[in-house]
Amino acid sequence: MSNTIVRTNVLSLNAHRNLGMVGGQQARASQRLSSGFRINSAADDAAGLGISEKMRAQIRGLDQASRNAQDGISLIQTAEGALDTVNEILIRVRELVVQAANDTNVGGAGAQSDRLRIQDEIDQLMNEIDAIATRTEFNTRTLLDGQLSNNGVIRGGEWVAVDVLRTNAPARITTIDQFLRTTSSPAFEGSFGDLLRVIGADLNGTEVQEWMGMVAAGQLSGLAYAIDSAMGVHVGAGTTAAMGGLWNNLPLTAGLTFNNATEMLDAFVLGSTATETTWAAFATSAANQNLTASTFSRMQSSAGGETIYHALRNSGFAGLTSTSTFTEVRNVFYRLGGLQGAAAGIGWSEGAAAGGVSAVHADGIATALQSWLGTRFSEVFDSTATDYLSMRAAETTAARAERAFVDAEAAYRLAVRNQSGTTAINDAREARDTARAAFVTAQTNFVELRASVSADSLETRWNHFVREYLSADTELVEIERWRPNEAERERGNALWFQIGANSGQGISVEIGSMSTGTLFGREGANHTTDRRIINVMDVFGENVQAGIAGGSNFGAIIGGNRVETTLEALDAALAITTRQRSELGAVQNRLEFTIENLDVASENLSAANSRIRDADMAREMMGLTQANVLQQAAISMLAQANQAPQSVLQLLG
Repeated sequence: MSNTIVRTNVLSLNAHRNLGMVGGQQARASQRLSSGFRINSAADDAAGLGISEKMRAQIRGLDQASRNAQDGISLIQTAEGALDTVNEILIRVRELVVQAANDTNVGGAGAQSDRLRIQDEIDQLMNEIDAIATRTEFNTRTLLDGQLSNNGVIRGGEWVAVDVLRTNAPARITTIDQFLRTTSSPAFEGSFGDLLRVIGADLNGTEVQEWMGMVAAGQLSGLAYAIDSAMGVHVGAGTTAAMGGLWNNLPLTAGLTFNNATEMLDAFVLGSTATETTWAAFATSAANQNLTASTFSRMQSSAGGETIYHALRNSGFAGLTSTSTFTEVRNVFYRLGGLQGAAAGIGWSEGAAAGGVSAVHADGIATALQSWLGTRFSEVFDSTATDYLSMRAAETTAARAERAFVDAEAAYRLAVRNQSGTTAINDAREARDTARAAFVTAQTNFVELRASVSADSLETRWNHFVREYLSADTELVEIERWRPNEAERERGNALWFQIGANSGQGISVEIGSMSTGTLFGREGANHTTDRRIINVMDVFGENVQAGIAGGSNFGAIIGGNRVETTLEALDAALAITTRQRSELGAVQNRLEFTIENLDVASENLSAANSRIRDADMAREMMGLTQANVLQQAAISMLAQANQAPQSVLQLLG
């Protein structure tokens, strides 16, 4: 372009444009150097900004998750520290119970009672456990009251009266009725699902609710058959009585005495709060038609305990009622035979068809009596039981022979009256004579054996047995047992530790109630001086450690384990707290590893984000230096371009 054009200075425009571009480069370099970021706005790198912002959100989330995990550890340490104190208290209470069980200490509630002083300390320690359960907090959140467990806690229930047999003072059992009402095997307390587990029913590895849902299809019909099958019983079509399988071993394994599923279901329903008294009525009741298997499996009941009367009846000895006379009960014990072992017994019964002596499976009564009276019963009866059974066998044989003779005599007379043939009459006469001879022989044997067995001796032994062991050592007393009301259960919510940057990345932690009621199997009713869970003030040391019979009042099942004695109850409570502590310790270890992983992830993600977002200071200094040089050159060129139109003025001269 000619330099003689003055209205448009293209050289100046070009220099000015380049100067502006260099200025922009200089400004960006200055901004990056002053901020340290390569991306200061979306225009710098639109795609990079989107990636970087997502990474920044993840980094911030990972850092907060790491802090969350550290806070979770602090909460767990708070709870675990409180549980450590509860453990120490339970161990101390156990130590005091062992001390109180020693009869060198005076019992009772008198001023000289050593056990009363021990009980004072136990009361204070039990109250402290409840205090710890309610006041252990982290950031005002209570930790050990059951609110942090999905199972929650039961807040209500009722006290029900039950009879227990306890050793106490002389002359306590004075009537046969008291003896017949004495429980011969411990009652089961818990849900129907617990009962199935206790008796060892094979549910093929499934949960109780799922199993019931499959076998009952949401209905309750057919459940008895399914339970019999789960107990290893092969029940044929139309058969209602289950024989064999695991039922025969129940008295040896669980203290329960059921012969089949129907008996168990009847006892369970009777021990529950249902208005029906039998399983058949319960299952067919209109009110229960929509009852789900899950709901039924959680029903609570007290079932399985038998009286001596029921144990005798279930072992094949009929004729007893709660009003039976002393002689009637004594005679039933005569018929028991020898009870040398806890798993074997011989019973005497008259079969309807055979009409003779038969062996009766008497595990239930044998186990019940042996566990209650130890060897005392066998000491009384063993010496004469064999002879007595032989005598009763001879008596039955004589009775059968007599009936056979009467039948043969009647057949002979009928043949004569009908004027049968000579052969028939002779055969009938011969059968009658043979039956008469057999009867005479059997009657003679019976008389001889009866003479050799001294009934007076047996009666003397029995009377001594009652005076020595039943009247002198035991007492049937009524106590109150707590029955929690499932309808008053307050469900809780497990803790949620958010230990990840995204939704669902966390762990759920449950902390159950550590109150004395929950620890000792009577949820909803903590230890009080009116109704003590642990009571050691009995006058006999044997009763102190015996549990319920000695005045203590804990649940029959603690932590899924059946307990009977005070020390067993304390051990079961310790197992609950120890397990909770171990679970919390495991979570704490997990959180520590979680923190390590979160920190590593945050570090690596921060490095990746830095490569996208942060400025390379050396490169930016190079760019700034280049922009400065170019700026100076552009300014110089712009000045020269502005002077170019001045040359036109020389043409005017």
